[in-house]
Amino acid sequence: MTKGRCIKLAIALAWILAMAWLVRYEAFPQWFVRSMDGYRDLLADGPLLMDSWMRVVFNDQQIGYSHTTMEMPEDDPDARYMLDNETVLDMNILGEMQRLRITANASLNGDYKLQRFRFGLSTDSKYMFRLDGYRVMGDIFEVVTDSPAGRREINVELPEDVIIHSPMLELSMSRMKPGEELTVRTLDPSTLGIIDVMVKAQRYEEIEHAGATIRTLVLSSEYQGTEMLTWLNDEGRLIRQQTPFGWMMEACTPEEAVAYSVDENDTDMLTAMAVPARGIIRTPRETTLLEVQLDDIRIPVEELASDRQVIIAHETNRVTMRLVQQQWPEDHVRAALPAAAQAYLKPSAFIQSDARLIKRQAERIVKQETDRAVRARLIGEWVYKHIEKDPTTSLPSALDVLKTMRGDCNEHTWLFTALARAAGVPARVCLGVVYMDGAFYYHAWPAVYLDDWIEMDPTLGQLTADATHIRLVEGEFVTQLKLMSVMGKLNIKILKSEP
Repeated sequence: MTKGRCIKLAIALAWILAMAWLVRYEAFPQWFVRSMDGYRDLLADGPLLMDSWMRVVFNDQQIGYSHTTMEMPEDDPDARYMLDNETVLDMNILGEMQRLRITANASLNGDYKLQRFRFGLSTDSKYMFRLDGYRVMGDIFEVVTDSPAGRREINVELPEDVIIHSPMLELSMSRMKPGEELTVRTLDPSTLGIIDVMVKAQRYEEIEHAGATIRTLVLSSEYQGTEMLTWLNDEGRLIRQQTPFGWMMEACTPEEAVAYSVDENDTDMLTAMAVPARGIIRTPRETTLLEVQLDDIRIPVEELASDRQVIIAHETNRVTMRLVQQQWPEDHVRAALPAAAQAYLKPSAFIQSDARLIKRQAERIVKQETDRAVRARLIGEWVYKHIEKDPTTSLPSALDVLKTMRGDCNEHTWLFTALARAAGVPARVCLGVVYMDGAFYYHAWPAVYLDDWIEMDPTLGQLTADATHIRLVEGEFVTQLKLMSVMGKLNIKILKSEP
């Protein structure tokens, strides 16, 4: 496998997160929690039955569709109202076609109280992730997840006013007047974490749609530093939605929604979303020092700075920095861990460092070695050599990767992080961009705490990440959604590079 093939997969996670927000607002505005009294307020004028079709467009080419329905089944008192969405996407990733299917569902009883919700993601590569939530008592829901790693059950508390699905919400928003604002909180199904979204009514605008001129209300939704525009008609129906990174959804007929085709000669997803570079780096994998200017960067400068990334200058939405390739410390790193680093030994929902299979594999790799630096090096070498470099459209999970032994940079990073933590080496996830073939591609890699934080790249087989790795965010899914604030905007000027 060539390094180029590895790099072409680097944006997968960033793309999924971007698409998740697009789907979230149109179909399941991702578990809305508001000050209003949940569905009671939204359905105060009676339930809104609907059957809505949207086509998904990327760079002026249709790549999929989204279908949303609300029905009233008569045979189930605990499912008086059924809200469903299915989104299908066909993507060309450097000549390889992938189909992604996202489903979401919510069931309400006769009092408009949420009883059950579901979220599913599957691909033609046989990857499947499913989340089911059931009300068991009061505000307590039992949440069950299924993936290649197996089944997991947890209990979570969801407020009485939780809302899943958007048809009624859109109707409520269509009554806003220009200048009015609304703050909602969303629950991400991958983490069950809540994130604020600010919605503002911008203006009325006439647009052409389906051969007619219609009046719409234009809304802006600010989410993790990214602004999305939405056009609603007077009936509260979603007509158009646009993101700053090339995605658009448009209302259409069922026939128009499914009448499309994508092949390996059409727009390449990852290349189209790569970050443009002004200047050339001739030997990126051997680059030990790099100076760059980041234009239209919306991430706080204090979050970009580190021992490896030194801020030279900054002004509004522009940062100049110097990056270096770190030196691997000498072995015999046995000093006590500070409390801040110990937090990165803990497991998480998708980095299951406490799982028996993860622990057993970590023990096989490090054997009797006690030095943290040696352990980290051995784990990095094992992940690079044994995980097949393969396009994977998924929600990365360390256990899933250990079972399938395949994936792109996201899967390499999640598995490495879990194995390192299981071996007593604090590890965290970095996400940013790396230079390849004239542009910067979105990429994931880990950092480990030895005597300091050292960034590695087991996907590329690098003991320490070369200087073209520009870390933009650090953390798992919720934190990584900050990337949406730069996608489609960021430009990088290369000022200096040294091999």
